[in-house]
Amino acid sequence: MKASGRLKRYVGYTAFVSIAVCLSISLYVNLGLLPYRSTSHARWVDYTSAISGDHVSLQNRNGFVQTSRYSVFVREFGSTTGNPTLVLLHGFQRSGTTFLPLVERLRNDYRLLVVDLPAHGNSFRSDIAATYTPDMNDMVEAVQSLKEEYDLGRLNIVGHSLGGMVAVEFASQYPNSINKLVMLESMVSQDQWQIEDSYDEYADDYYIERGGSGVDMASVIVNASLHGIRTYEALGESIREWDRTATYTNSTTPILWLNYVNDNYDRIHFENRLDALAGGTHDYGLRPLITYYRAGHFFHWTVPDQVAAEIVRFVD
Repeated sequence: MKASGRLKRYVGYTAFVSIAVCLSISLYVNLGLLPYRSTSHARWVDYTSAISGDHVSLQNRNGFVQTSRYSVFVREFGSTTGNPTLVLLHGFQRSGTTFLPLVERLRNDYRLLVVDLPAHGNSFRSDIAATYTPDMNDMVEAVQSLKEEYDLGRLNIVGHSLGGMVAVEFASQYPNSINKLVMLESMVSQDQWQIEDSYDEYADDYYIERGGSGVDMASVIVNASLHGIRTYEALGESIREWDRTATYTNSTTPILWLNYVNDNYDRIHFENRLDALAGGTHDYGLRPLITYYRAGHFFHWTVPDQVAAEIVRFVD
């Protein structure tokens, strides 16, 4: 009996230590303190060391923008004079740190405003005791507050996944407010984004099947621990019926679509969806499409050189 008790305690202790180590590593990666291993290229890329100088010199340019409910964290990189501004909006359950590979490649040519969307990363509710859960309107308010705080004109936005949806919703509520939009693996209606029935199904299916990794999953766990699983379930529910097809169809805003595909069927299927959204034939001159073969949902990590080059070519 004593041996059995010691074994149970040992197993419990080992499990606790393993979970603690995984969470610690994921938190360090999410904060940009450790290099990220690209599973697609099977190589180590230390993005942090390449921009560590900026983290030091630009520290005083990191700050918060206040909305009615949230303190929204913003990282600023690049020159504030002479260069066009890019606003970078990350995806669901991530933070602005997911754009570090693009920051490294774009910071010399642009002023970059990298946002942690409400209830993500370092952006918390202003009233910590509030029971309010975020919805798409909170995300849009964050973008509008950023626009006003930094006295920006029409915005150039790079939106990954949820970030692209936020940009489209922003365009719906504030017409003619976007100059150019880059959609990284994003969509304009819920039927392009299949919201899972539960948080666990989302985490398992979406991140793993669409090119996620153990690091991605660990970051999901960290975000959930910081902001609460129910927060993300509520946000998922708020966009379950989301559809801005009409906004997209009636808009003349130039849009660059960047997507990953697993095969030629995926590419053709996505092209057909763009034709349907356009109500006929998609205008590839106004809204070009670039696809990356098996690069994963976070292809701005796996093929950052190609993604950065396309952004520069499109925005300029």
